[in-house]
Amino acid sequence: MLRSISLVLLSLVAALALLVTPAAARPFPQTNFSVSNDRFLDYFDHRGGARVLGYPISREFDFLGSRVQFFQRAVLQLSPDGGVSLLNILDPGLLPYTHINGSTFPAPDPALSQSAPSPSDPDYPSKAIDFVRANAPDVWNGLNTNFFATFSSTVTAQDAFPNGGNTALLPLINLEIWGLPTSKPTPDPNNANFVYLRFQRGIMHFDRSSGLTQGILIGDYLKSVITGQNLPPDLAQDAASSPLFRQYNNSMPNGLNRPDLLPATNLFAAFEQDGVVVPTPAPPTPTPIPPTPTPTPAAIPTPTSITITGSPWFIEQTKAALDMLAAKASAQYALVRQYVYRIDESASPSYDIANRALNIDEATAFPSNWRSNQDAQREWLAGLIVHNATHIQQGLSGLPTTGLDAEQQPRLNQRDALQKLDTTPAGDLYHFLDDVVQGREGSFTDWNPPRDPSR
Repeated sequence: MLRSISLVLLSLVAALALLVTPAAARPFPQTNFSVSNDRFLDYFDHRGGARVLGYPISREFDFLGSRVQFFQRAVLQLSPDGGVSLLNILDPGLLPYTHINGSTFPAPDPALSQSAPSPSDPDYPSKAIDFVRANAPDVWNGLNTNFFATFSSTVTAQDAFPNGGNTALLPLINLEIWGLPTSKPTPDPNNANFVYLRFQRGIMHFDRSSGLTQGILIGDYLKSVITGQNLPPDLAQDAASSPLFRQYNNSMPNGLNRPDLLPATNLFAAFEQDGVVVPTPAPPTPTPIPPTPTPTPAAIPTPTSITITGSPWFIEQTKAALDMLAAKASAQYALVRQYVYRIDESASPSYDIANRALNIDEATAFPSNWRSNQDAQREWLAGLIVHNATHIQQGLSGLPTTGLDAEQQPRLNQRDALQKLDTTPAGDLYHFLDDVVQGREGSFTDWNPPRDPSR
């Protein structure tokens, strides 16, 4: 799957603030849930605890391919490399809604997001903090909203470094908690006392009547969508078509009403408080169904060539990548020709299964730190095309296209293609993909910037 360049430097730097030590399960009587995972407890303790994340509101469980635990203001997830990060709760497919419990939150502002600094920029950390400062004002329309002050004081030095440490990392740690602003300050149309500011991983709420600025309990609302418990009517209306909507049902296998909509997920007993024992549901008795003829879908004719759109430079590089595949990796090229009919340059990476199309953004296909190495960038692009052609093949075959299991075959095909194409001196491209497949690297994003074929 095509992936955006992640905050690699941010995650590496912020991780320095964490030191995992074995711990026993810790109960939280405020919500009657416990945290037993050492890494989750360590993250909780070094990121402000309940003041920042809220109290736990679930057990630990598998959710969309990751091991997670819900808190009132956040969802903690384990990364493949064993690290801890925050789920982007406000992303599409989770909780992108704007009407919740009588409040009207701002929607993401595309123009603001487009003006944000690029994570591939070597100066991204400082530019990101400057971007937050410029778009999270402490004073707005004469009101002391304290948005940037709240951002800057979210995780304190005592939280992150109780035994002393590099306090210069605190801005990056707070960026880890909130992400970048995705809206301008916006008043609630139904309550003039409320002003909201949307971030990538949270919503700040300023209340003029009290002068307080704090985060919305978005973890609680995501839990309500999944369980149907304490679900506000306006949120229920907005989320009615969500794959998460009222999925929680312990009488069903894996605790899911509609398991086909949530691959790599097991909700069984996930939201039951400490001490509650839920009987495992009996497997359903199969009912014989007379076979019915399966209509054969009309074949889609394979085009004589792959259509490529975008800038002249993008078209040239993409054609060169496909030529490399055709000349050196015939099996992978045959896969691409069968399942990819067009490749479009786009600001947002994705793939369209129904139309067999890839949308590729320049930053992901041609990372800037080795763009001068033209052969390497074409080889990397060729591997990405093979990877995503495999996802289209999965989708057309009725197989899951998201989650850790769904990534295995695309990664193998991408690795095998790079084994035949890689011309870097140490075979960095191929060896990186092999490390990912073997579990020695956590994700594709770990590759940039640590591995640089131009060196």
